[in-house]
Amino acid sequence: EQVAQLSNAYDRLCERIAVSVRLDAGRSDRLSISRREVLNFWESTRRLYPILTSEEISALEEDFALMLKKLDLACSQELDPVNRAYPLPVVQQQTGRRGRPPLMISERFLAAVCVGRTKTRVARRLQVSPRTLQRALKRYGLLSAGPAQSNIIRNARGVIVAHGPPTSQPMSQSTDLSDIQLDRIVRRWRCSHPNNGPGMLQGYTVALGHHVTLARLVKWKFFTHAFVDGFSRCVVSIRVSDNNRANTVLDVFQSGRKGFGTPSRI
Repeated sequence: EQVAQLSNAYDRLCERIAVSVRLDAGRSDRLSISRREVLNFWESTRRLYPILTSEEISALEEDFALMLKKLDLACSQELDPVNRAYPLPVVQQQTGRRGRPPLMISERFLAAVCVGRTKTRVARRLQVSPRTLQRALKRYGLLSAGPAQSNIIRNARGVIVAHGPPTSQPMSQSTDLSDIQLDRIVRRWRCSHPNNGPGMLQGYTVALGHHVTLARLVKWKFFTHAFVDGFSRCVVSIRVSDNNRANTVLDVFQSGRKGFGTPSRI
């Protein structure tokens, strides 16, 4: 019965010492209390040595010595880590000119993190726009061009009719698709993807070999044109229109000029 009580008390002591070593590192006052508890328990255990075997006594001696060693090591650890200055991956470069300072991204950081990750994911982690990341990669020569795409020829229904040689020329700005042909493509897309928006639909048309502007794919054909001051972030002029023509944008700009004057730069 005494041996069973000793075993239970020893297990509870081991748990308390493990918690103290993990949570009280660097706190000598708390660790000294745990050390005193180990020594007191060790002293009380020696009274039961006559009823223990030599192997059990040797194991207890080694365990107590190991507990004291762990407590001494925890006492010598630093309470708080030393503050070290780590270089920031993104810093603002002060140029002395008007406008927002440009963001400079570390070349070494980009070379390390852009391997196996998408540019959108890296830009989100750095809290910069994908375009800013694209310019930084191009400036450092880290932007590798993708493989040349084969020239796939499709008909109006999207069926592949021929394969041409690989081409590196960019896709044309627009594709001469009639409204009837575009409606047929959109209808087929909506049947299989009823919950996706115009952005996914535009990617689907590109996969079919057609470059359709997003203005032809949005549902309500509403366009929001806004002009914002780069320093104060004041909305100078904003308007919702039913077209995206240049004269409409110019009219929104002229209305902002009447209220706030001509900006120094655009």
